Amino acid sequence: NIEMIMDTSGSMADNDVLNTCKDIANKFLNIVDFKNNDKVGLIDFNDISRVDNYFTNNKNSLMNSINGLTPNGETAFYDSLIDGLKQTNLQEGPKYIIAFTDGLDNKSKFTPKDVVDLSLKLNIPIYIVGLGDETSNDVLKNISDKTGGEFFKLKDVNELNDVYKNILKKTKDETVVEYVSDLNKKSSDSVKLDLNLVGNNYTGNTEFSYIPKPNNYVVNIKGYNRLKESIKDITVNKFSNIKGNYSLAFEDLSLGNPL
Repeated sequence: NIEMIMDTSGSMADNDVLNTCKDIANKFLNIVDFKNNDKVGLIDFNDISRVDNYFTNNKNSLMNSINGLTPNGETAFYDSLIDGLKQTNLQEGPKYIIAFTDGLDNKSKFTPKDVVDLSLKLNIPIYIVGLGDETSNDVLKNISDKTGGEFFKLKDVNELNDVYKNILKKTKDETVVEYVSDLNKKSSDSVKLDLNLVGNNYTGNTEFSYIPKPNNYVVNIKGYNRLKESIKDITVNKFSNIKGNYSLAFEDLSLGNPL
């Protein structure tokens, strides 16, 4: 489930940037796997944020909405991210936001902190693409980094095509692991979980703690540490000591796969 957020502020009329973005967005839709139930939503923003398409696998409907976008007004970027998070949260399965802007936010009611807080609460990564010198790069990068996404700084709008492809590949390469715990603990008790990776040539591990919540609860793990020991050593020294029902081991994954 990918929410596309597009800047339609007045500055997007300069050098025909919006029309180029629309062409690239349409090309992006051609590589989305709609036949296997991928869905895309569309939001645009200038003075306000608007939902142009709710999540759908109807490519023609999305293209019609994209082609109808026109540039005008100022920039309420953070408001559009909040709307995107709320819309994306209604979907089942993996969820991501891809947002594009060419300028500073000068109209939003919400703040970058509001965006980060809601993203972490809903566990939805935000990928942001900034074009030109008018974007607040540090702020945008901070949002992406803290929410588990990535920030891309472009000098030329035509680079957007490769960026969209790169982001789609990243979202497709993620590994999602679900498990049902039989822990009978109070909701205030913290649970420690170990993740261990065993590949053909590499090993890795990470550990973290969280407080369980009722029903389905998603924990976002941003990465794991490369281990210097050989596979034989790590298998003997670490995996043989794992006991209980709350450790997970991953096999046949290459180092670098997100967990």
